[in-house]
Amino acid sequence: MASLELVDVSKRYGRTEAVRNVSLSVGDGEFLVLVGPSGCGKSTLLNLIAGLEHASSGEIRIDARRVNEVHPKDRDIAMVFQSYALYPNMNVERNITFGLRARGVPKAQRDTALRKVASLLQIEPLLERKPAELSGGQRQRVAMGRAMVRDPSIFLFDEPLSNLDAKLRLEMRTEIKRLHQRLGTSAVYVTHDQIEAMTLATRIAVMRDGVLQQCADPRTVFESPANLFVADFIGSPSMNFVPATLVQQDGSLGVHLPRQGDAALYVPLPQAPARYADWLGRDVVFGVRPEHLAALRPGEPALPARAVLECRVDVVEPTGTDTMVFFPLGAVEMVARIDAQAAVRPGELLRLAIDAARTSLFDPRTGQRI
Repeated sequence: MASLELVDVSKRYGRTEAVRNVSLSVGDGEFLVLVGPSGCGKSTLLNLIAGLEHASSGEIRIDARRVNEVHPKDRDIAMVFQSYALYPNMNVERNITFGLRARGVPKAQRDTALRKVASLLQIEPLLERKPAELSGGQRQRVAMGRAMVRDPSIFLFDEPLSNLDAKLRLEMRTEIKRLHQRLGTSAVYVTHDQIEAMTLATRIAVMRDGVLQQCADPRTVFESPANLFVADFIGSPSMNFVPATLVQQDGSLGVHLPRQGDAALYVPLPQAPARYADWLGRDVVFGVRPEHLAALRPGEPALPARAVLECRVDVVEPTGTDTMVFFPLGAVEMVARIDAQAAVRPGELLRLAIDAARTSLFDPRTGQRI
């Protein structure tokens, strides 16, 4: 195992800055996921770590050793690509052991490493097949085997599941997590899929336009996003955002949410942090995740310190495990994730309890979490 550290790393292509002053670290055995929309710089950052690109500034350190000028083959890193990058004229066995043979590893040692990896990935019956004879999932296993057989100190994954169908992607995601738990090797994984990020990572690094927005464990990123971008990108469906005003009522802090034709809805903020007091009377952005809007049965009271929002249902989307309900709140379209057993139809009135203790407030000017 090894540690990885990036210190103020930037990459420029002429006047375009693809990565800007990124600093982060990966501890021994950690699984860091770089996530963000297309073009945010996450694959460029992975290539910088691998040595496939050279940093314009900053330092890349592996086990506290600067590796900016170290050749990719000497960084003790193995990379799994999106395209698998298998040699079509070689069978699975030769694809997996190609790197070992190129470095002159003795045959007995190669065979031992091959057997170990093939058993771990359950691809022993495939060793004599060519890549064209394999399914997408089998090819991905072979690509992973080629990386694993080197026993590297750090694994790099560049969107390895993006070419697979939804069912196989789920299976391979579980397989990658299981393998990481067994091997304990440090890993950096790039994806644009925030569900992959949430399920695989020990920590998530969210990027936008080459800039690191937040790096934290999945729960922190989900429940305490650093800004509006992170709150919107992480979560499916993403967080609801409503323009609001921070007020004080009955000695407690809360927000007023605008409603068309009605008085503003007051939402108390129990256990509001002391810093909220600086925003009293000012405009904020109120954020609440769909999971934190609970449908109430007719006549059912809400728990204390929870505001009740009465809305008219616009669209209902059953997903099997739960139901998405879309409705307007003032000029904003909202979505709630409610129990699949709740009988809700478009046009009906629905009462929702807001779990105010799990909401967020953002600065409408900067987008930063308050």
